[in-house]
Amino acid sequence: MTVRPSWFRRRLPRIRRNLHWWTAALVLLGFTIAWIMTAVPVRELLLKFLLFQLHKSLGLCVAALALTRLALAWRAGDLPRGSRAWLYVLLLVVPALGYLTAAAAPIEVPTLFFLVLRIPHIIAPDQALFDALRPVHEYLAIGLIALAAWHAVRVRSRATGSPALRMARSADAHPSAEP
Repeated sequence: MTVRPSWFRRRLPRIRRNLHWWTAALVLLGFTIAWIMTAVPVRELLLKFLLFQLHKSLGLCVAALALTRLALAWRAGDLPRGSRAWLYVLLLVVPALGYLTAAAAPIEVPTLFFLVLRIPHIIAPDQALFDALRPVHEYLAIGLIALAAWHAVRVRSRATGSPALRMARSADAHPSAEP
């Protein structure tokens, strides 16, 4: 008698690949919105508020997707190492710092998940903490984008066999079927 893999196990690579691309799309969208929302003048307060809420909602989604992806990787026995592990660290730390930055902001603005669900802030407003967290959140977000771009170039160069960008396979390299 042949044992067939379960529905979930058969579809796990496809699920992981889809979650990978959703994560990448939301990170890029959140980063783009961050640049726009900080450039919007205060006199356009409603637009600025809506962009900030969308940015925060996307950050919460990215963190949830990263946790889901880590759980699926653990289940598949494929925990990230090397640069992939650092990507996951940033996918979790950047949204966490964003949440803490929003909570510490001196002007109490609620965090409304897609304008529907109010997410309580776990810390009180604190100007000094806000001033310390905000640049760290910003610089790590830029680092996340840079590392993701490097990851994309590296994976693409392996797929195309580009000799200029080819790197030797290492412990943190994607298996050929990995998203």
